[in-house]
Amino acid sequence: MQSATDAAVALRPLAGNAASILLAIGLIGAGLLTVPILTGSAAYALAEAFGWRHGLAKKPTGAKQFYVIIGLAAIVGMLLNFLGIDLITALFWSAVLNGVLAPPLPVLLMLIVKVLPLSVVDNSFSPNRLTILLDPAYSSF
Repeated sequence: MQSATDAAVALRPLAGNAASILLAIGLIGAGLLTVPILTGSAAYALAEAFGWRHGLAKKPTGAKQFYVIIGLAAIVGMLLNFLGIDLITALFWSAVLNGVLAPPLPVLLMLIVKVLPLSVVDNSFSPNRLTILLDPAYSSF
């Protein structure tokens, strides 16, 4: 499958002539759901990392960098359509990258919790032996 047209053709046996319309509705709906989530999560992550004021409850004048990141992320997403990038291939490789990077994260988080003094992380959590023992099994899923 190389394009949205290929996806519509693949749906034709199930949806008949309405396949392209159903695919268009699905893609538009997915876009309307994911754009705010992706732009917002990028803004929250950068604001947390750099210590900026952030939050959708704040007015743009009170969290300028946060709202600038939301705007820039949306613009970059729109520009991908005009740069000649094959979005189906980009989607595939982003899923591969996510699959490669996601499993080590729980291990990394457990190592951080074990190494950092609890006063730096949070006084309310201390990993016990069972948690440490089960972490590799959890991370392998």
